[in-house]
Amino acid sequence: MTTPKLGDFCKLYCDTGSSSTPVWTEWGEIDGVDCGDLARSSVELNVRSLRCKPSLPAKINALSFSFKYYPGFNSTNYTQLISDFFDETKVRKWAMVDGDISTAGTQGLMMPAYVEGIPYHQTSGEAVSHDVTLKYGYLKSGNTVVEPEWMTISA
Repeated sequence: MTTPKLGDFCKLYCDTGSSSTPVWTEWGEIDGVDCGDLARSSVELNVRSLRCKPSLPAKINALSFSFKYYPGFNSTNYTQLISDFFDETKVRKWAMVDGDISTAGTQGLMMPAYVEGIPYHQTSGEAVSHDVTLKYGYLKSGNTVVEPEWMTISA
């Protein structure tokens, strides 16, 4: 059974390796991470004999992760962010988890995603930042399409 977690200790990771050899890199230079659209779509049934429309559960909606990124802490991650947006539009696996990804029992959401947006803020009196949005993207591992999944790290 899991226990409540404090968001300060949750982590965001990006797989910078290959499908056969994942290399999970922590992105710690962020303020919060959110998957606000984790929801299932539905199909309404407009049946004449019923007064209300029942619905059928359908696919999980297209997902996105969003977070505030502060440049200047990790030049490798920042270079990857800029390159993935401007140069490659690369789809990578990202994981939003409740602890260290190498610790048994850690769990969270993993999905393949690309950098959809990086609005750039230079507000006077505040730290320069980007509001990053990662959008669920098409990624294959061999002949299999990688889908979002809830993962629990085992020993």
